[in-house]
Amino acid sequence: MDWTSTLSAITEKNLSRRQVLAAFGGGSVVLGGAKAADNVLIGYGVLVGTNLHDQDLSAVAGERLEPSPFETTVSGHRIHFDEDEIEVKDGDGWEAIPVSASAEDADQLDAELELGGQPLGQIVGDLSAIEADEYRFEFLGYEDFSVAFAAQKHGRSRSKRFAEIGISTSNRR
Repeated sequence: MDWTSTLSAITEKNLSRRQVLAAFGGGSVVLGGAKAADNVLIGYGVLVGTNLHDQDLSAVAGERLEPSPFETTVSGHRIHFDEDEIEVKDGDGWEAIPVSASAEDADQLDAELELGGQPLGQIVGDLSAIEADEYRFEFLGYEDFSVAFAAQKHGRSRSKRFAEIGISTSNRR
């Protein structure tokens, strides 16, 4: 039997609209299931990859981790970060500290401006850690996250880093 006669035999059959839609639907389900199995068992790469259970999410999460400009208010002072310096509105003027400043200098400015929670020291420390690749990601399941979030919300944080300082943020200046 050749291809021409096989194709002719298929096209000569009378298929109902329901049969055609069922065939397309079944084919879609098979393709979707195969893709899901590929993602879980083989991975997310084009041909090969790391499967869902073994993949390193830190590398993916850190690909685009970089500081972005922001503005926030802490203890009644507006704080603005833009690329290379942090500005704090004090009365009618602005105090500025470079991102490259030491944590001690930032803490000193926090104390001078009476900023609760030392936000400038925390920002400078975080930006320095990002610049030097000295950070880690901690991925938690829902239960662990809920416990950690509730502890932070009620002031029972495991570290000073998560202490509440009552801030509001916006991306406008």
